[in-house]
Amino acid sequence: ELTQAEHELHGRNYKSARNDALSAKQEAIRARNMAMAISQAKDAMAEADKIGALSQATRDWLAQAETAAAAGNEDLAVHDAQQAMQLAQDDVRHFNEERQRAAQENQDWLDKAKPLLEEARQATARMSSLQQEALRRAEEAYQQGEGQKSYNLADFIVTEVRALPPEPPPAPRV
Repeated sequence: ELTQAEHELHGRNYKSARNDALSAKQEAIRARNMAMAISQAKDAMAEADKIGALSQATRDWLAQAETAAAAGNEDLAVHDAQQAMQLAQDDVRHFNEERQRAAQENQDWLDKAKPLLEEARQATARMSSLQQEALRRAEEAYQQGEGQKSYNLADFIVTEVRALPPEPPPAPRV
């Protein structure tokens, strides 16, 4: 339409040239709006993808936005791009919430393992070499922040240690 406006100007048909120029301007504004919305959605999606949180639903909304933009449907393109952007932000939020929940759960396991490890250490002298190795692995898992693994091993060892006969009292000194 801009080319048409230029052609009308050369032909001194100013009213038609003005109408064609306004139409071209409106088309450019629509194209800019669609491009901005899609660009913002892609930026949000890149953040989600960077941490491995991008969902297929988010990708689908962007694909719909791009299809609508290619068809020149500004309202649908902008709407779908905004949906994609919102979903990408939700993807990141859900990912962070899950990571935080998992970290808390791991800390809970570590907190439960600590007293068991302390109890097991006190019985080291009565343990078999296999039990001592299991204790070493439990302590290693604890040091590496592997909460559930550390707890499971420590629980196993303490159960075994509690089943051992008590240590005989020291012989009286004569």
